[in-house]
Order: sequence, then structure tokens, then C-alpha cells
Amino acid sequence: MAGHTEITAMKKITAVMLSVLLVLVLVPGLSGCSGSAFRAISTEVPSTEVIPGLVGYAAVGDSESLAKEHFGKDLVKKGNTLEYSSGKFLLSFSVKDGNIATITYTFTPDAETKRIVKEMAKLCGNSVEEIRAFCQQIKYNNAYSGTDPVLYGFTNWSGNCFVHAMCYQALLQYKGYEAQLVHCVDFTHYWNLVHTSRGGQTAWWHTDATPGPLHGPTPTLASDAERYETLQNGYTYGTRDWDRDKWPANPY
Repeated sequence: MAGHTEITAMKKITAVMLSVLLVLVLVPGLSGCSGSAFRAISTEVPSTEVIPGLVGYAAVGDSESLAKEHFGKDLVKKGNTLEYSSGKFLLSFSVKDGNIATITYTFTPDAETKRIVKEMAKLCGNSVEEIRAFCQQIKYNNAYSGTDPVLYGFTNWSGNCFVHAMCYQALLQYKGYEAQLVHCVDFTHYWNLVHTSRGGQTAWWHTDATPGPLHGPTPTLASDAERYETLQNGYTYGTRDWDRDKWPANPY
């Protein structure tokens, strides 16, 4: 009887672990540097919120029935869209002929997130280099659980590249910089673009707050060529790049 109870308990634990893994794979951003089941089609310029608002995705082979299977009773149908909300994010699936055309991911910071960003801003300087160095104190690990990457990063002081990029984005915007969240086409890495000057040349410059040798010795402000080169450092699964049509180019 004891053995039967243990086996039943192990089955329940395994089921829970599989459910958690499914959410990490299916919810954009939560899978971080390890990839995603979704392919990006557009990234909007961040809103006036402290944290970026909108990212668009195209599903790879997903259908309305599959989405319902994944999100169950929490999936709400509204006209030609299906919506799934959890905590601070909302997934909106646009459906055409029973197939999902696009998925919109909206992150909404609450008062607690804004409060902690304000507190963190007091602890770092105002230059991009100082803000980046501050965010690099967040230890890297390929993990992130929850619906608020900024709160997670500044509470646990650890996280994956998505956590680092979102924390960095929040502080850059709080300090008054124009900044955008960027990711590889295959979602294996996230970083930021910031509109500022390097050597007297004002443009959109790549900047990466994720620490560690895997992401290369990226300078604080990098051109497109410099960013592309460092993205390949230590990466053995092919060539990494970002969608050049979706983000502003750096001419230098």
C-alpha cells in the first residue's frame, strides 16, 4: 500500500511539472534564452509606461482548438479573438478560419513594480553604462517563473536574459531614455536598443545587461556589426540574428 501511495504521489508531481513546463514553453518571454514556440512578427515602440507594453507574435502551427487545449477554461472568446490573462500579462489570439493568425502579448506593470523600479533607480547612476552595470549585478541563470520579469529580477536578483533585458528596459525608460526590447529571431537571447550618443554619433545603439561570457564582451553601446559578432560568441547551434526589418538600424 505504501508503495502504491508513493507511485501515485510521483505521478501527481510529474503531472504538475509537465504543466509548468507547458506554460513556460507556450507563454512568450517566459522561456527566455532557451527558445520559444512562437515566432516574432513585430515589436512596437514602448509606450510611455515605465515598462514596455506590446509585443506581437505569430504562432507556429497553432490552431484555435490547440489553444483551447493548452489554456482550458481560462481562455475567453471575444469575437474573432481568444484571450488568456494571468497576473500582469494578457495573451490575445486573433483567429481566422479556426487558425491563430497572431498573438498579442501585453504586460502591464502594477503599483508594486513601479515602486520597486523607482527604488532601484535611486541606487544606480544616470548614464547608460551605470544603469547597465547595475542590472548586471542580477545573477544569470536560465530560469524565470511568474508573470512579472522586472519584479522577479529585482526581488530574486537572478534570472535569464529576458529578466535582465526587462529590468534594464524599465530603468532606462525611468531615467528618460528611449529604449526598445530586442530578441533573436529564434528567441535564444534578449537585449535592448537605446537612443543615445556614442563618440558624438547619435543613433539607436545595442546594449546588453546579461552578464557572462556566453553573450560576449559586448561594449556598453554596440553598432549592428558589433552586436551581430558578439551574438555568435559561444553559440554552437547555428547563426543568431535579429529581424532587421523590425528594429531601427544603426548606421555606424
